[in-house]
Amino acid sequence: MRVVVATHGNCLDGLASAVLFSNLVRHLEPNASAFDYRTCIYGPEPVPFGPRFLDGDINAILDYRFYSGPELTWYFDHHVTAFSNSDEESVFKERVVSGRYHFDAKSASCAGLIGRVTEEKFGMPLQHLKPLVEFANAVDSARYSSPDDALDRSTSTAKFLSVVEHRGNDEFFTRLVPQLLDKPLEAVATLPEILQAYAKIERQQQEFLTHVRQCSEDRGTVIVTDITDREHETFTKFASYWLFPQSTYSVLLGRIPGALKISVGFNPWGPRKRIHDLGGICRTFGGGGHKVVGGVAFAPTDIQRAKTVLATIVDLLESA
Repeated sequence: MRVVVATHGNCLDGLASAVLFSNLVRHLEPNASAFDYRTCIYGPEPVPFGPRFLDGDINAILDYRFYSGPELTWYFDHHVTAFSNSDEESVFKERVVSGRYHFDAKSASCAGLIGRVTEEKFGMPLQHLKPLVEFANAVDSARYSSPDDALDRSTSTAKFLSVVEHRGNDEFFTRLVPQLLDKPLEAVATLPEILQAYAKIERQQQEFLTHVRQCSEDRGTVIVTDITDREHETFTKFASYWLFPQSTYSVLLGRIPGALKISVGFNPWGPRKRIHDLGGICRTFGGGGHKVVGGVAFAPTDIQRAKTVLATIVDLLESA
């Protein structure tokens, strides 16, 4: 029996969700012998879900937008922007009775949701996977005491997080999911592959921080950053709040491989309360996310539209 697992790429929660789901399916389906991991990115083009993409005997989408096609057999997510329209949400509600469709916007992480269903619905102990769930919960809900804490990469698990966010494609997930199924998180985080990858990433993260500092405009409530003059492999989260601790929101436009991306976030350590649904704002422009963080992607040549959307989002955040 072949299992296709489509999950959020370049994301610790996406990886952890793939591990938790694989653990669940191995218990429920003893004949599930082949797992095909396919990472999904919020890029300018939608993921081509359909019979050619979801072509397994079992097909799952985790930590990513809902797809209403009949090929989908399992679904787990916690993003408030999971459903593109009311029709999709209606299909989801119709299928909930199967016991294989789960959505909870209040869950700290998608991995946490899968872990809860695993324990409460199917009575399976998580055993050594609990630290991975706790790590995903902490990272996805930004449970850090300060920007310094959020950017600290002194621990092995923090280094592992950076590697996942930079290298988390299909091939990487295919190698790492079996490791995390059978070994403790700490053991996987200290694999030579991870440590070697982080040595390069550490330099890239420092370059990113320098670039953000040089190209940011402090507008009081909002920090506006345009770093489209060169490409970065990924964005370092919380950089704006570390550089500008009195800010409330950050809106950053930059280049990543194959796309332009706007990243919008709320500073949880800042002096003001959040009054905007950032994921909802991003959904207006074809993106998505959570209430405290969101993103929109564009084709790499669509620079003028990206800059226009950047300015519009900044105006929305400054208007209240």
